[in-house]
Amino acid sequence: MSTALCATHASLSLFFISRKKSPRDQRSPPGNTGWPFIGESLEYVTSGRNDTPIKRMDKFSPEVFKTSIAGETVAVFCGASGNKFLFSNENKLVGSWWPPTIDKIITAKNSKINVTLQMRKLRRILPEFLKPEALQKYVPIMDRMATQHLERDWSGASNKQVKAFTLAKKFTFEIACRLFMSVEDSDEFRKPFGLVAAGLFGVPINLPGTTFNRAIKAADRIRYELLPILKERRRQPNEKLDMGTRDLVSHLLLSADEDGNFPTEMQVADNILGILFASHDTVTTAIAFVVYYLADHPDVYAQVFKDHPGHLLVPIKLNGTNYPSWSKSMIHALTAKNKIGFINGSIEQPSEKDRPTEYALWNQCNSMILSWLTHSVEPDLAKGVIHAKTAYQVWEDFKDQ
Repeated sequence: MSTALCATHASLSLFFISRKKSPRDQRSPPGNTGWPFIGESLEYVTSGRNDTPIKRMDKFSPEVFKTSIAGETVAVFCGASGNKFLFSNENKLVGSWWPPTIDKIITAKNSKINVTLQMRKLRRILPEFLKPEALQKYVPIMDRMATQHLERDWSGASNKQVKAFTLAKKFTFEIACRLFMSVEDSDEFRKPFGLVAAGLFGVPINLPGTTFNRAIKAADRIRYELLPILKERRRQPNEKLDMGTRDLVSHLLLSADEDGNFPTEMQVADNILGILFASHDTVTTAIAFVVYYLADHPDVYAQVFKDHPGHLLVPIKLNGTNYPSWSKSMIHALTAKNKIGFINGSIEQPSEKDRPTEYALWNQCNSMILSWLTHSVEPDLAKGVIHAKTAYQVWEDFKDQ
């Protein structure tokens, strides 16, 4: 895993940028474009073994260099300064763009929709899907799935070694299928999606047996599996799909364009395929990096673990007779974590209806403290904590007892 992570650690922001040059503006970043047609695609396919991006940075520039990938001339921006420039100038100096090779995979054969335009439209729809009231409902689902994933694939592993990057890909895909499409069992989509991901930045040669050809066929299979789901969802009455319970599929089906036209099921399938690809690798890489650096910095891991819901805050558990010493220990621990206001009543519960964002943050902290309290008392007392709604209520009950 370390080899793949070190290669990715170049922190390269790759944007496909196209703009017209005036006769007086012929400047371009240093670099090479490689062979005709295929450019330097092959070198980047094997970059995990020979550190191609890092070598280009050393040879040409640590900030930006020119190359050719998937048949297109591109500029590679490196590091934090490159990220800042790109993301602060999107739709100003630069614009996100997908090469035609990705169009062939992400969009259906007879579709006339351009992936770049498609993604720009999605950017206008996603804020509805990510509203605070919707996020409140996603967090418990994600928490439950994360717990199941860790127990099944990490703690329950038959050997002591786990492949973090591979399992992160599996977890991210399961979460995406559940939140985007309300699909609980993602196994039927996982294998074809892996073929799609492998072919998106491979050599764009559409011949039987090639990675690119397998990606096109796998994308068609995913659409074939999605169409029955989309048709069934289209038949559901709109009034049953309130904003808080809609998944991304419902948002897409019910979102008209500027002319009032609703998308077809095939167009929505293309959208879902594009979003799965766009969200999958970035999140997977981020999770893998977190695991990698936590393993490499045990002191940081220890601090992170202290805020885990299952963490034992104090060395003694409340047994019904040791409340004075136990409560003092808990007060010190919660004060150190800046959470004492949740048990002494100084931090009040905000209105879920009027202040949904603040309520979501309060509810997260309150749930964390309830979990700490559950693990800080003997089993017979923990039963009362499990059914409580607020940490303040639990604390007052213990005090009265």
